[in-house]
Amino acid sequence: MLFRSPKVDISETEDSFNFEFAVPGIDKNDLSIEINKGYLTVSGERKFENKNENYYSIESGYGKFSRSFQLPEDIDENKINAEYNNGILFISVKKDKKSIIKKTIQIK
Repeated sequence: MLFRSPKVDISETEDSFNFEFAVPGIDKNDLSIEINKGYLTVSGERKFENKNENYYSIESGYGKFSRSFQLPEDIDENKINAEYNNGILFISVKKDKKSIIKKTIQIK
């Protein structure tokens, strides 16, 4: 059975954009995170390990996946953190405070 793309929760705080990927059963060494031309791409593979057992049913998905997300321009590509814990890959992309400009326009 093919592995479907993992589900992702995306949130925003005042300081960062946060991504939580549900990737149970995938070793962190089988995950890859890249930033290229304003896109965050997470890819990986859940490998099938046949232990010489006679399976009657396999409902778990296995295989490769890749997900990409376009990021806003106000991020700091040098301040991206990733953590993996209990099947959840958490990625935090910090905002670039210098490019965040909030301006109120006076109506004349």
